[in-house]
Amino acid sequence: MVATAGIVTIAEAEVIVEPGELDPNHVVTPGVYVQRLVQASGRPKDIEQRTVRPRTDALAV
Repeated sequence: MVATAGIVTIAEAEVIVEPGELDPNHVVTPGVYVQRLVQASGRPKDIEQRTVRPRTDALAV
């Protein structure tokens, strides 16, 4: 886990909730390693887009 190697770990969250509202099995980085918390802006996630192209007749099987 990279968070254990740093001096300061900053977590960016889309939604900040009250303690106890999250399922512990869904947490990737335990809170004990996080020193700062930032709420994510409402901008779209550029990485989450379709990056494939339609098949051409030469590639179709």
